[in-house]
Amino acid sequence: MSQQEQMLTDAEINVLREAYQPAALVMATRGALAQVYPPGQGYVGSVVDALYGDEPVAPKDRERSLIGILASRQEKMNLGIHIYWGLMEGLSLAEIGHTLLLAGAYAGIPAYSTSMVVYSKVCAVLKSCAG
Repeated sequence: MSQQEQMLTDAEINVLREAYQPAALVMATRGALAQVYPPGQGYVGSVVDALYGDEPVAPKDRERSLIGILASRQEKMNLGIHIYWGLMEGLSLAEIGHTLLLAGAYAGIPAYSTSMVVYSKVCAVLKSCAG
């Protein structure tokens, strides 16, 4: 069993994907962001609709891009959310790991180290949810 499979097995990922409800995640995102500052609700709605509606970019590719961007910026919470979202949209652990490595190559060792901590924590939490 590989290191990544020890973190989260394919069977565990499949259990999580079966329970995944993309529309509910989009609605939660919209609600959480709009709740912080209600006058920004129109802006938040427009952004969410543009990124998560009938977008020209496939959800898997969108998440791969966001993971790289968030890793390079050391955005821990949002990176964790999008690692989960990416897994649910079909990215493999290896693809996510390689995206984090690529972001770290351009953003530096601190960004890579931070992203690997987030990656391992997300996998641990998801493993407990799936098991």
